[in-house]
Amino acid sequence: MATDQQRKWVGSPPEEPRRWQQPKLTYEQRQEVRRRYEAGESIQDLAAAYGVSRSTINRYR
Repeated sequence: MATDQQRKWVGSPPEEPRRWQQPKLTYEQRQEVRRRYEAGESIQDLAAAYGVSRSTINRYR
Protein backbone atom coordinates (compact mmCIF):
# COMPACT_ATOMS: atom_id res chain seq x y z
CA MET A 1 0.00 0.00 0.00
CA ALA A 2 1.34 3.45 -0.93
CA THR A 3 2.10 5.96 1.77
CA ASP A 4 1.06 9.61 1.62
CA GLN A 5 4.64 10.56 0.70
CA GLN A 6 4.70 8.09 -2.19
CA ARG A 7 1.39 9.43 -3.49
CA LYS A 8 2.85 12.93 -3.34
CA TRP A 9 5.86 11.85 -5.43
CA VAL A 10 3.71 10.17 -8.04
CA GLY A 11 1.36 13.13 -8.41
CA SER A 12 3.96 15.89 -8.38
CA PRO A 13 5.68 17.30 -11.47
CA PRO A 14 9.34 16.35 -11.96
CA GLU A 15 11.89 18.54 -10.22
CA GLU A 16 14.21 20.82 -12.11
CA PRO A 17 17.31 18.91 -13.22
CA ARG A 18 20.26 19.43 -10.92
CA ARG A 19 22.91 21.72 -12.24
CA TRP A 20 26.63 21.54 -11.61
CA GLN A 21 27.89 23.64 -8.75
CA GLN A 22 29.95 26.69 -9.42
CA PRO A 23 33.70 26.04 -9.10
CA LYS A 24 35.04 26.67 -5.61
CA LEU A 25 37.98 28.63 -6.98
CA THR A 26 38.32 30.87 -10.00
CA TYR A 27 40.75 30.09 -12.79
CA GLU A 28 43.22 32.64 -11.42
CA GLN A 29 42.98 31.17 -7.92
CA ARG A 30 43.63 27.67 -9.29
CA GLN A 31 46.74 28.95 -11.05
CA GLU A 32 47.89 30.59 -7.82
CA VAL A 33 47.29 27.33 -5.90
CA ARG A 34 49.49 25.49 -8.40
CA ARG A 35 52.27 28.08 -8.10
CA ARG A 36 52.15 28.13 -4.32
CA TYR A 37 52.07 24.31 -4.11
CA GLU A 38 55.07 24.00 -6.43
CA ALA A 39 56.86 26.57 -4.26
CA GLY A 40 56.48 24.21 -1.30
CA GLU A 41 53.40 25.42 0.53
CA SER A 42 51.41 22.64 2.20
CA ILE A 43 47.98 21.53 1.04
CA GLN A 44 46.57 22.22 4.49
CA ASP A 45 47.86 25.80 4.47
CA LEU A 46 46.49 26.40 0.96
CA ALA A 47 43.09 25.00 1.93
CA ALA A 48 42.95 27.31 4.94
CA ALA A 49 44.04 30.32 2.87
CA TYR A 50 41.29 29.79 0.28
CA GLY A 51 38.60 28.53 2.65
CA VAL A 52 38.16 25.19 0.89
CA SER A 53 38.80 21.57 1.78
CA ARG A 54 42.08 19.75 1.26
CA SER A 55 40.42 17.55 -1.37
CA THR A 56 39.56 20.67 -3.37
CA ILE A 57 43.20 21.74 -3.29
CA ASN A 58 44.27 18.22 -4.32
CA ARG A 59 41.92 18.40 -7.29
CA TYR A 60 43.39 21.70 -8.48
CA ARG A 61 47.10 21.19 -7.78
